[in-house]
Amino acid sequence: MIRRLFVAAEIPPASQARLYAAAALLRERAAQARVTRRENFHITLAFLGETDREADIRRAMDETRVPAFSLSIRGAGRFTGRGGELWWAGVDPCPALHTLYQSLWAALECAGFAPEQRPFKPHLTLARGVLGAQGADARALGLSAPEPVFVGHITLFESAYRDGRLRYLPRYRRVLSEPGGGV
Repeated sequence: MIRRLFVAAEIPPASQARLYAAAALLRERAAQARVTRRENFHITLAFLGETDREADIRRAMDETRVPAFSLSIRGAGRFTGRGGELWWAGVDPCPALHTLYQSLWAALECAGFAPEQRPFKPHLTLARGVLGAQGADARALGLSAPEPVFVGHITLFESAYRDGRLRYLPRYRRVLSEPGGGV
């Protein structure tokens, strides 16, 4: 069955709440903004699009042998697009996250997936289609202090509309190995 799939690092509920509060503040300051639903916050590691190769993706995830780690969410920024701006929360530089990304993509490429062409810029999308966000910055959105996040697994998600809403449905989770040891 063809599904729209991606692999991501999930964000724990407490951090989701902080990100959602920042997105809500952005919506208040903007003339227009479609904020990310609280449960949809994640860091995308591999967007694979429409595919029927879920089993191959799961095998690639299983071949990704990286220890669990912590990272920090901090800061805010935006990408300019045709339908407005995409606002994001930043991720402090994290070598372990880049190692995870590279290891996952090495396994996906061995499985025959085309490599990602864009450089990896880890972020969490706060809102899309943002217009006229006056006075919004990391401090105003409450994102200037670091938010520690533990990454203990990666998840294969299906992106699907259910009940008129975009939902990210977990299809498979791969626990990362214990730092300095086994799984």
